[in-house]
Amino acid sequence: MQYFYLGSGPVRKERYTIGFLDENLESEYHNQILQGISEAARELGVQIIRFGYYSSHIAYKFSHQVDMVLDYISQYDLDGLMFIGWTQAGAMYNREKFMAHFKNIPVLSIGTIFSDMPSVYFPGDMAVYKLTRHLIDEHHYQRIAFAEHYREDNRKEAYELAMGEAGLYDPSLYIGNDRLPPFTDRRGRVKKMVDLLIDAGARAVISVSYPYTFLLMQEIRDRGISIPDEMAVVSYEEGEFAKYSIPGCTTAYFPWRELGYEGCKSIVRLLRTGSCPREVALDDKCKILYRESCGCMPYYVRPADADYVRPAGYSPCAMAPTEKDAIIR
Repeated sequence: MQYFYLGSGPVRKERYTIGFLDENLESEYHNQILQGISEAARELGVQIIRFGYYSSHIAYKFSHQVDMVLDYISQYDLDGLMFIGWTQAGAMYNREKFMAHFKNIPVLSIGTIFSDMPSVYFPGDMAVYKLTRHLIDEHHYQRIAFAEHYREDNRKEAYELAMGEAGLYDPSLYIGNDRLPPFTDRRGRVKKMVDLLIDAGARAVISVSYPYTFLLMQEIRDRGISIPDEMAVVSYEEGEFAKYSIPGCTTAYFPWRELGYEGCKSIVRLLRTGSCPREVALDDKCKILYRESCGCMPYYVRPADADYVRPAGYSPCAMAPTEKDAIIR
């Protein structure tokens, strides 16, 4: 394992104050990151200050607002700073300004890998590979489309690998950003996606942008296309919609809370010891939650066990403690 070393050595202090640069977008998920950070902070006895700001698509138009955010954070006497790796005010889009503002304190990326700073991330390509192979191996779909995220990454490569292994890859099934309206036009983007899916003869689609998946399923149904009988849909990331939609949506679990927890642990370790792992990959958190949208029975449906079937009127009051324990287990 490669390690990142703090040039100045450990920071000797009774209690650290660590910042967390977040954004007020998709708060359902980012709140889970903050929950994980808070859990680790309580265990480690450190103080966390969260810095949130407007939705990132606004920052694309008004870059001076990013300067205001960075200037504001710089006023605090922080011992370190964690940030959402893909946020507009961070190192991905405003690297020079970001690094100049925080050159004197350690920074850590949550969710995105950077070569010159410690990073905690989830290998999403692994999840997409598993989703694609599931559609191929379990359901025998062949025309499987991939609806790209508005910010392209290596998940596309995982899809291409799985499809290529099965001899099923067809470029017409890749729905890239060059074929879609801007990501700020969600409705228009989804309508165009469905047009392209129909034109390509897709039998299944992998949506890697969870906020779009609900709209995508709604648009597919509005066109009179049955899910999953005529078109299967699977999604990246988990949420309330996936659990309670009809049909329930098969998703790849994304460890938001765990990212925050491990990120906080890593930066505290860096401050206390002067070093921490350069990259922490949460690959052991990769799992698929199977529901009806791909053609599966939902993961929470289990066959009845005949050993526990009892005659009518055999209530819990008549059961021995061992019988109750067996049912609970």
